[in-house]
Amino acid sequence: MCGIAGFLSFNDYFKEEDIQLMTDRIAHRGPDASGKFYDGTCGLGHRRLSIIDLSDRANQPMHSANDRYVIAYNGEVYNFQQIGAQLKESNADLKFKFRTSSDTEIILEAFVHSGIDFVHQLNGMFAIAIYDKYEKELYLIRDRLGIKPLMYYWDGQNLAFASEIKALTQLSQIDKEINNASIGDFLHIGFIPAPNTIYKKIFKLSPGSYLKIDKNGIATTRYWNIKQKLSNNIINSKEEALVKLSDLLMSSVQYQLRSDVPFGVFLSGGIDSSLVTAQAVNLSSVKVNTFSIGFEENSHNESEYAKAVANHLGTKHHEFIVSYKDAINLIDSIFEVYDELNADSSFIPTMLVSKLAKNYVTVTLSGEGGDELFFGYGSYQWARRLSSPLFNIIRKPMAFAFSHMSSRYNRIGKLLRTEDSINLMSHILSQEQYLFTTSEIKKLFMNPMRHLDL
Repeated sequence: MCGIAGFLSFNDYFKEEDIQLMTDRIAHRGPDASGKFYDGTCGLGHRRLSIIDLSDRANQPMHSANDRYVIAYNGEVYNFQQIGAQLKESNADLKFKFRTSSDTEIILEAFVHSGIDFVHQLNGMFAIAIYDKYEKELYLIRDRLGIKPLMYYWDGQNLAFASEIKALTQLSQIDKEINNASIGDFLHIGFIPAPNTIYKKIFKLSPGSYLKIDKNGIATTRYWNIKQKLSNNIINSKEEALVKLSDLLMSSVQYQLRSDVPFGVFLSGGIDSSLVTAQAVNLSSVKVNTFSIGFEENSHNESEYAKAVANHLGTKHHEFIVSYKDAINLIDSIFEVYDELNADSSFIPTMLVSKLAKNYVTVTLSGEGGDELFFGYGSYQWARRLSSPLFNIIRKPMAFAFSHMSSRYNRIGKLLRTEDSINLMSHILSQEQYLFTTSEIKKLFMNPMRHLDL
């Protein structure tokens, strides 16, 4: 990963030295190089983790060939070579030549050629800042699913942005008033959903969106929405569906294997990571490194499954056995990594296996997102049940009965009390994770919770 930061202000609210303060705070995101741009109105900063085109020519911020635009970018656009070929064809009369082999330059020149509509060409994960030096306007762009983080501060006149909140709170000018409503969100679903953060004037740019700021203020546009991409055309043939799925999975893994540095795969032994590993092994010309962690406590140790998959696929497997004490010792460093409340305990094994992998590779693939794509969570099943008109008839009597039984059944009673919720899916998620219902939160807070669109 890389890290980006910057600002735009027309009243000298931010200073040139603020760029360095922000990028130094997120130096862990890019240890290979750093750079900055400043013209009195806009500041852009970058911390680089070199993955494609390791030369200094690909460092950022990068200026366009016509010297009008500047980019600071975090992520990877997988189809950048195809976009580059189209740009060369469109500019054949000018004998257009790229100065680097990086995706950064192609992204920037695609913007120069097509304007903000270029975003529809991008297949990848990215957080992009592009500044027009002539018009004094700045674009912030986040990938379709929000894989790469992009936070921004807005007080009605001045904007600052960064890959992490900690880079923003480094600035003395930033208003750090806590958003109490976000605490309610956290207690209900275990995290703070976009566009909000723990701070009132700091926001997450929503997935599939871009923000434009100029002298007239800011405007946010949603350029991609998954609900609009769903097709009514159903594949009825199981064989055809399997072939289509296999092709898509292979294409996805193949795109992400493009790298000028060593790569590996996080392998837990589950279906998702095992499938990604199998695809990587089939596509790679070198032996694939795989990484997993095991636990000294047998009740939590699933490392044998990962080892069995690694042996079957013939990977170069690395296993890290940790104890309860190792996990406890990690807690203090969590506060340095996370900028706001998070109730997902899976960050502990993820951080441990990442620490192991760093000793061998720079880039890793994982099976993250499989449950979301293939409806693997139990909440989807409960949502279907609780949405049934027949089930709704008997729901209240069942909730009453279960609430007077043991703690295990009392929890089911809470799950059935859907009238306590402002959103069915958020209610189910909260009860699956042993979190608070909205009625319980209302007893704790004077201000009601806002609507959650999950």
